[in-house]
Amino acid sequence: MENPESTVPKATVLGLLIAAVCYVTSCSVIMGLVPHSELVNSAAPFADAARYMFGEFAGEVVSALSIIACFGSISGWLILQSEAPKAGAKQGLFPKFFAVVNKNDVPMKGLIFTGVLMTAVLLFTASPNLAKQFQVIVLMSVFASLLPYIYALVALPIIMVAKSLNKGGGFIFYCTLAVIGILYSLFALFGSGGNAMFWGY
Repeated sequence: MENPESTVPKATVLGLLIAAVCYVTSCSVIMGLVPHSELVNSAAPFADAARYMFGEFAGEVVSALSIIACFGSISGWLILQSEAPKAGAKQGLFPKFFAVVNKNDVPMKGLIFTGVLMTAVLLFTASPNLAKQFQVIVLMSVFASLLPYIYALVALPIIMVAKSLNKGGGFIFYCTLAVIGILYSLFALFGSGGNAMFWGY
């Protein structure tokens, strides 16, 4: 990769903006198509929107494509759940067994541990209503993913001061962004509800 110091941040921000536009646009379309009374109780809003636009068969196709997309994302999540703990273990932040790899350089112990942990979460959040269980897991995921963001935002001004980057307007600008990000993250944390916060902790 040429000039990764510049390319990676640009790709990250651009990807985030594109994803945000797609999410906001698709959610706006769904809210405009599906009646509110039906949308609040919908377990598959994208499929319901497709049914309103193109008929029953289109809804089934969208549901099938959603399932395929979930299976397609498994490989990415496997990499994340193995490499993130491995990197943390190498830096002494996680237990050392997360960094143990097999002959193929795969952290199998870490994968097994996270797999068992995820299975336990599914069992403990079991519900007669699959949509309700999915909602609890999603809220837990939001809660767990927001904590690292808060830590990073709090650490930003500290690191900038430690590296003598606290001169000029740039420092004030980044501190302002950090405060906005922290406030939004706290708002999202409390908005996830008591159950998600309980399971997240």
